[in-house]
Amino acid sequence: MSVDRDTAGLIKEATGSELELKEEEGKVDMCQAINDMKRHSMMDGVKKGKVEELVFLVKEGDISVVRSAGRLEITPEEFTEKYLKEE
Repeated sequence: MSVDRDTAGLIKEATGSELELKEEEGKVDMCQAINDMKRHSMMDGVKKGKVEELVFLVKEGDISVVRSAGRLEITPEEFTEKYLKEE
């Protein structure tokens, strides 16, 4: 389903979604935008699960902070600050 750019923008704002609006011939393919949003959400969930598992393994002493940080492509200091500091 394609809608004009203004309508797509209104839908994005009204729903507070992070739709990626790619315009083709003055229209936005909403099906593609929604599929993109779903894919990004799934990838965010996978990353969150990975982080939770690494934090658990560090706390259990099964893996080092250095190795966990490397898996997330961040520094050990960033890992400690973001995921191990108690709130």
